[in-house]
Formats: sequence, C-alpha cells, structure tokens
Amino acid sequence: MKIPLHFILKRLHSFTGFLPIAAFLTEHMFSNFYILQGPEAYNARIELLSNLPFVMFMEIGLIALPILYHAGYGFYIVFTGKDNLAWYPYRQNWFYTLQRWTGLLAFAYILFHLYQTKGSEFLYGKEVNYARMAEIMHVPGFLWFYLASFTAIMFHFANGLWGALIGWGAVTSDAGRRVSGWICALAGVTLYVMGVSALLTLAK
Repeated sequence: MKIPLHFILKRLHSFTGFLPIAAFLTEHMFSNFYILQGPEAYNARIELLSNLPFVMFMEIGLIALPILYHAGYGFYIVFTGKDNLAWYPYRQNWFYTLQRWTGLLAFAYILFHLYQTKGSEFLYGKEVNYARMAEIMHVPGFLWFYLASFTAIMFHFANGLWGALIGWGAVTSDAGRRVSGWICALAGVTLYVMGVSALLTLAK
C-alpha cells in the first residue's frame, strides 16, 4: 500500500519537533541555567559546548536543518489549516490554534536570537558569553520580547510533545492522555522557569 506523501511529511514534522528540537531546547535551557551560577560558570559551559567534536556538523545537521524543516512545514499548516474556534470553541481547538501561532512567534524569536548571538559574533566580533547576553537583556524592550517568546516556545514545546505522544500511539486511553498531558505541561513549566530565571538574572 502506497503511503501518502502528506502523511510522511506530517510524521517527519512531528518527529523533528519531538526528538532533535525538543532535545536541543532542553539542553539549551539547562546550559542557560548556568547563568545563575555567575559569569565564570556560564562562560565555561559555552566554551565546553563550542569545543565539542564535530560541533559545526551537529549545529547544522541536528539543530538548524530540523528547525528549518519543522518551521517550513509548520508555515504550511498555519496557512492551509482551517480555524474552527468560531464554531467549536473547545479546549482542543484552542490548543490547536495556539500551537500554530506560538510556532510563528517561536520562529521569529529564533531568527532574532540567532542574529544577536551567532550573527553578531560573525559580523561584529561580539563573542557569545555572559557579558554579551547581559548586554542584550539591558536593551529596553528586549527582555519583554524574550519573556513573551519563551512563553510561546514553552507552550509550543509542551503541547507539541503531548500531541506527538498521542499521534505516534504512545498513549491511547483517555487516562493516558490526561496523565501525559500533565507530565508534558510540567516539563514545559520546568524549562520555562529555568529560562526565565536566567533572563531575569542577566537583566539585573
């Protein structure tokens, strides 16, 4: 039996969000949490990650390409899907709509953050370290944009993770959906608190 192309693309979209992107986001929040330990700890963490073997391959193959595909297919979903909140204003429909629009904000944030870090390092020689991140957080408006983006990203992460568990058949019962929903929500809140704590520390 021939598998429809849209099914394969949708599954790949789910997989890239579930594994490489979610894994990177989790690691990124844990690395950012070193900010709370001060400049030396955070800078040492950045240096450690920068000196990993095949770091450029990992950044392109395991982070950049999955994000580009996930975002690209996500745009297709946003602009081709139909919003039915006006007719069926139920929780799942709200979650579906918020998943789409938080994805757009998340992608805008990623581009902006990439420019402020890797882009500024390449174009202007501004090394990515504690001082650079603190400099960004002291620019009026940037802290609020980061906080809003983190809120969108963590909802997108937690709700997407829950949807992937259901979509891939990992949970099938109503009880399983409820329990997994709370677990995914807890994971999102935990990472959100870690990220916001780091931002507020930089903004002091």
